[in-house]
Amino acid sequence: MSELACPKCHQPLIRAGRTYKCENNHNYDIAKRGYINLLLNPDKRHNNPGDSKESLIARKAYLDKGYYDPILHEVTHYIQEHAHKEMAILDLGCGEGYYAFKAKQILGDQNRYYALDISKEAINMATRYDQDITWIVGNSKNIPILDHSLDVIMALFSVVNVNEIASTL
Repeated sequence: MSELACPKCHQPLIRAGRTYKCENNHNYDIAKRGYINLLLNPDKRHNNPGDSKESLIARKAYLDKGYYDPILHEVTHYIQEHAHKEMAILDLGCGEGYYAFKAKQILGDQNRYYALDISKEAINMATRYDQDITWIVGNSKNIPILDHSLDVIMALFSVVNVNEIASTL
């Protein structure tokens, strides 16, 4: 089951081989690294939105030292306390993928994991963690997820408008 929605018409996206397609024939190919780019040109303010490669590398090095793991453990503990059998979990503004990957390790494989960032470079780095997480280049103001299809949205260190993401839960 996929919770992905077309960013143009918000209809369900169905996977066929290495492509996702909606009923209105909008097509999105899966990149060689395994992510899907659902960022529309009007959603971009410039050609390379999001964090720079240098910033992402520095953040990954810092996170890999475990300094922010207490936050990760609090978030995953809260999710476990309120979890039901199988959940759809989105890491919104996932950056280089650290929290999505670690949450999956802690919470287990029974859930479906999605991770979205506006930075193509960040998602490209994130795909190195785990190919079973659905990595998405997209905009948090036009989340390409079907309404009312998610159980959890993690937005660690991301600025989001709650009203914009409320319909996906």
